[in-house]
Amino acid sequence: MIALRDVQIDDLPLILAWRNHPLVYEGFYEQGYLGKGLITWEEHCCFWAKHLNSETYKAWVICYENRNVGVVWKLENEIGIYVGEVTLHRKGIGKQVLSLLAGTFNRTANAKILKSNFKSMRLFESCGFKRAGEAREGEWLYELG
Repeated sequence: MIALRDVQIDDLPLILAWRNHPLVYEGFYEQGYLGKGLITWEEHCCFWAKHLNSETYKAWVICYENRNVGVVWKLENEIGIYVGEVTLHRKGIGKQVLSLLAGTFNRTANAKILKSNFKSMRLFESCGFKRAGEAREGEWLYELG
């Protein structure tokens, strides 16, 4: 069973561990595509200080079988998701989460996906997103609607 709950400050150490796993960060623009690699605790905290109580940026911890396994976020009509517990990749968690959030968009939803991130492309396509063009160098824009 999938559930979502708001990200809390106590979640930040676990979220940083997920973000710094190579199988996770290879899907992020700066960490993977631009080759930045690991992010520091300070960078992580700075990001969350700006976003944790934001009116426009919403983030939830993904709970699967009573354990925290990843993060999904929404900024206006853009959505992003990652399962940080890499042993649970390809278990259908992402598809269930995107289905849960599908009704929260009041117009077209979009996602930016690295051109090398074939797993994410398959996930978003399986949920009805279509490739709409290039978002920025090395990244596709996917749209729902």
